[in-house]
Amino acid sequence: QSEKFRINMSISKQGSPWLRNILFQMAVGVVTWNSYFREYFLRKKKEFKSYKKAMVAVMNKLIRVIYGLCKKGSYFNPVLSFNSKNFISICEGSHA
Repeated sequence: QSEKFRINMSISKQGSPWLRNILFQMAVGVVTWNSYFREYFLRKKKEFKSYKKAMVAVMNKLIRVIYGLCKKGSYFNPVLSFNSKNFISICEGSHA
């Protein structure tokens, strides 16, 4: 945010409602069963003070993780993510 530009923090309803619903269900699952995403969710919920905005953040994170895994042909390793201060390094190894 600056003097010229303002950031809109509202949740967009653009795109496929079917896909948004599937992503939300996936996000609920990873927040429930995966400690890496659960900690990310709790951090975002504390930051945003909103359940829905925190879940949208988890959905975006999940999309980025899935894309990275597909692009690199790797497995998800949350241990590498916890050791990285920026939570960027999420992939290890390959399928080959």
